[in-house]
Amino acid sequence: MSISHNIGGRLGNQCFSHLAASCFAEKHNLFIEYQNYENIIDLGFDLFVGENSFAKTVEINSDNYQEFYEMNNIDFNVKFLDFFQSNIITKITHSYLHSKKENIISKNKYKDHYNNNNCFIHIRLGDMSHFNPGFKYYNYILSKLQVDNIYVSTDSENHIIIKELIDKYPNILLINPNVSLTDIILFGSTNKYIILSHGTFSGIIGYLGFYSKVFFIKENDKTAWDYCNGNGKFDIFKNKYSMIEQFNEIDIETIIE
Repeated sequence: MSISHNIGGRLGNQCFSHLAASCFAEKHNLFIEYQNYENIIDLGFDLFVGENSFAKTVEINSDNYQEFYEMNNIDFNVKFLDFFQSNIITKITHSYLHSKKENIISKNKYKDHYNNNNCFIHIRLGDMSHFNPGFKYYNYILSKLQVDNIYVSTDSENHIIIKELIDKYPNILLINPNVSLTDIILFGSTNKYIILSHGTFSGIIGYLGFYSKVFFIKENDKTAWDYCNGNGKFDIFKNKYSMIEQFNEIDIETIIE
């Protein structure tokens, strides 16, 4: 039997790793077990479980995933042991989610919230606040939008960035910090506009924003904790699309306050 291991990380990381495993398992019809996948199922993902099981097992990580994925046939079980967030693999994951979009949308408890004129912002702060692009990033985008409501989900309600945004935009509604992470993803993905922080939790919201205009910050060593010296290895946003257009990259260095 193949297995997708829970190798650590929070919900966003788990989504990316299990979805990559599901894509692979579906391609090769593998009988597979997913560790700690309950929250992912709540997002409406039907993680694939096939029939094929073999005598030998091969370990798969981000470096060899594509090589084995593209094979016509395999004769081994797989242990998936990585976060699978490379640009190449996330293109597969992103396409996979879009191929399942009707099923995912039908299971979304907030599906009646589609066709709104609202903006959802995920603002990652906390222990990663020093990587946040700051008020001017959010203000630059919001100043170009005409929306009814702005929903903000953050882990740091009292941060100066949040206070500045509330002062500037009175139609901001803070999402209760006690709301579950799965509900934040499901609700956020239904909004007409989505503004992302760097990271996998934001990534899943953007990937599920099937009919949203999605904005993200251009990665550099000041805005991405896994920038990897600029080689773009973990660029999960660039060259991704919603059903209406390409994700919009914002270069913080070009914004004039």
